Amino acid sequence: MNSIFDILPKNEAKPAAGKILLAAPLMNDTTFSRSVIYLVEHTKEGSVGLVLNQPLSVNLDEVMFGLPIKGLKLFDGGPVNQDNLFYIHKYCNEVVDSQHVHNAICWGGDFNSLADVIKTETKIDSMIRFFAGYSGWDPGQLDREIDENSWYVADIDDKLIFDSLSGNEFWMHVVQTLGKDFSYFKHIPMHPHDN
Repeated sequence: MNSIFDILPKNEAKPAAGKILLAAPLMNDTTFSRSVIYLVEHTKEGSVGLVLNQPLSVNLDEVMFGLPIKGLKLFDGGPVNQDNLFYIHKYCNEVVDSQHVHNAICWGGDFNSLADVIKTETKIDSMIRFFAGYSGWDPGQLDREIDENSWYVADIDDKLIFDSLSGNEFWMHVVQTLGKDFSYFKHIPMHPHDN
């Protein structure tokens, strides 16, 4: 008899900055269940990513006072350094010391120059995303987890990175963009034991 693991699609893509990690549908980890993680670094020293689909119950201006804009969502980027703020954005040329990730996406950079930019920006939600904490892997750890089918590596449209969907809805949307090999993922319940 075949198990679910016998029919999982082969994970052909390799992790790299600018790729996403899609949590396997049956991942038994409450921190990363149904997560979509944007990799900002993947080197021989390790990997760093930010969870795109786990908004927190507070907005950025509720935890950082004096910001020039109100109502920006704050996301749980992962379990590492949750007391620190991280951000990805499309202000690569405007924000001093930002690090290029892929296409028009950068991460980090001087917060004061970022604050100056967002004072005048009108479509901020489609240009930046803020995170408390990040997801990190030691050298070789992410590759092992991918080999174990815990994660699926894929490309992502830059527009989708700043999409307003969140949680399982965002995970499902990403699954739909991956094609027919992954289509059955959307039919696997989050908690199969509840069936």
